[in-house]
Amino acid sequence: MVDVICQINGWIRVLSLIVPYIFVVGIFQFIRAIILDVDILDINSIKTSFQHFILNLFGLIGLIFLLWFFMKFVDKEKFISLGFHLQNKIKYF
Repeated sequence: MVDVICQINGWIRVLSLIVPYIFVVGIFQFIRAIILDVDILDINSIKTSFQHFILNLFGLIGLIFLLWFFMKFVDKEKFISLGFHLQNKIKYF
């Protein structure tokens, strides 16, 4: 019974991340469309590699912002606890 409750809570946590992800990344992609002056609904309007780079960069920024928000306000943990620290990691580079 406890395993079923834990599985349900896990799915609720996943869904609580997916819906805001779509919203936040959508906002960042809209900002990207304004900066690059391209049509957000026409995928063929992105022609240069620079435009593709900006598209991916804004998606990454939106993802990092959302992860930070959830770590800070939902999980109440530090963002660095995801493993983004470099201490004792130099040997892996």
